[in-house]
Amino acid sequence: MNQVLLTLTTGSEPWLDEAVKRFEKKVSRFQPLEIVRIKSKGHGRDQAALKIKDEEELLFKQLGEKDFIIVFDEHGKSLDSLEFSEQLSRALESGKARLVFVIGGAFGLGEQIKKRANLRISLSKLTFSHHVALAVALEQIYRAWTIRKGQRYHNG
Repeated sequence: MNQVLLTLTTGSEPWLDEAVKRFEKKVSRFQPLEIVRIKSKGHGRDQAALKIKDEEELLFKQLGEKDFIIVFDEHGKSLDSLEFSEQLSRALESGKARLVFVIGGAFGLGEQIKKRANLRISLSKLTFSHHVALAVALEQIYRAWTIRKGQRYHNG
């Protein structure tokens, strides 16, 4: 099963680019991972609803019927790393063609994407910038793989 991480972005920073490269390489040792950065339109705060709608349309263009979709959403399930690894295993055993992780934009994800998701996971009760959320999600995906494969990384 291939893995794809869809992330909405309005820009990047050198530290994030380095983290993304590093974790993409690490995760790909277990299973191919493609990171797709989707350029978001520059709507202002007063147009949050329009921005979410536009981003939802962009995301749906990337999704297929046979995808197992995990969205990182502040109102999703709160899991520890072992539980996330178990969910990763279940996703891999689902018979779906791809495992797709989704990180929304600054105003979150639209309701239709949330409904389409097979699993909604909260990264934390804290609020993160989009860049930090991407780095945390990648590290947790890598951690889940190392737990699943019984490799030394997680000190649980």
